[in-house]
Amino acid sequence: MKRALCTTVAALAVVYCGLCAAADTPPQAAVDPATLANLDRIRQTAIKSDWAWELLEDLADHIGPCLSGSPQNAAAINRVAAAMRALGRRSRCSR
Repeated sequence: MKRALCTTVAALAVVYCGLCAAADTPPQAAVDPATLANLDRIRQTAIKSDWAWELLEDLADHIGPCLSGSPQNAAAINRVAAAMRALGRRSRCSR
């Protein structure tokens, strides 16, 4: 009985905190339907492609962990920029 009461009180506290947080959140601006259509097109293309996963796998396998400012970080940046250029995109690295 005591455990059920504690669980109920905890659940109510979570709901109350969620309601308070929602009340403090400013209303979201409406998103343009054209933007939503573009985002959906990008999402559908990403779902059909393994490109991002293969790039991530390549970075993990050949470069490994890369802390900011490390040689591995520079190598990862250059590798991603080269991959983007291979897709015909302009890529500029700023340091």
